[in-house]
Amino acid sequence: MARSPETNSAMPQQIRQLLYSQLISQSIQTFCELRLPDVLQAAGQPTSIERLAEQTHTHISALSRLLKALKPFGLVKETDEGFSLTDLGASLTHDAFASAQPSALLINGEMGQAWRGMAQTIRTGESSFKMYYGISLFEYFEQHPERRAIFDRSQDMGLDLEIPEILENINLNDGENIVDVGGGSGHLLMHMLDKWPESTGILFDLPVAAKIAQQHLHKSGKAGCFEIVAGDFFKSLPDSGSVYLLSHVLHDWGDEDCKAILATCRRSMPDNALLVVVDLVIDQSESAQPNPTGAMMDLYMLSLFGIAGGKERNEDEFRTLIENSGFNVKQVKRLPSGNGIIFAYPK
Repeated sequence: MARSPETNSAMPQQIRQLLYSQLISQSIQTFCELRLPDVLQAAGQPTSIERLAEQTHTHISALSRLLKALKPFGLVKETDEGFSLTDLGASLTHDAFASAQPSALLINGEMGQAWRGMAQTIRTGESSFKMYYGISLFEYFEQHPERRAIFDRSQDMGLDLEIPEILENINLNDGENIVDVGGGSGHLLMHMLDKWPESTGILFDLPVAAKIAQQHLHKSGKAGCFEIVAGDFFKSLPDSGSVYLLSHVLHDWGDEDCKAILATCRRSMPDNALLVVVDLVIDQSESAQPNPTGAMMDLYMLSLFGIAGGKERNEDEFRTLIENSGFNVKQVKRLPSGNGIIFAYPK
């Protein structure tokens, strides 16, 4: 029986807004691919559509329609003199604090392609990324270091939003030796060493990431800030650490792989060392408010890694993984962002 249009008149429009939100995302991705945020920021004043089209090698009328489409969402302003960037739009420039530009560039490429294979992933449980590209995400990055660099920058920009609360909730003694396992460019490790300057650090990641980390240190003016070691965290880790950090690493892997990573940590680390895990922790309590970001991130992991790969986890799932891998969980701190910090010691 059909529902009364009087009682449900808003719902068809609401669901269409959700469906068409993909167009909003695609428009923002295109905005970034054409480097329009940086062009508008560099201009420093309203710029004519003709000038913008010339600078970005685009069609005048088509570009005008793109920018007009972004106006209702607060990314650009239009006056008689032309278009200019808003404060919200400025968050898409390459040098903005916590810039969303690298994320837009990833979504506009391989990541977005993987999302478009969602139906096949739901049918089969297989990674749609692997279905499209024939190899896993991290194998792909080994072959395409320029895309790995964008991925690491996207991670770093997201971390900029999280670093203050992470540092506030980790208590270390100055003089620790921190091993950042799978730490990408070493962005978080760099900030930790700023807070605890008498400590030392080792960044451990795959060779392609280690090379990018070296470049990141030079660009930041912090060459030599920490040691960089290339390797495979499924095989071995440096054994000289007093703190072993896994920041946003475990959610990239399925349970069996997580156990293997944690087993390598346990095998490599001294008996008195500390394990610190930073990751999104899903709140499963009855009083918890629905978390759209957590839910969407879990689907993100599913599309990239498949049912046997990465996923977001709740506290009990993290405890089980960690305690079944030779550790005792001493404390779990839940942070306002939805992240959690888990502290564990070897059994």
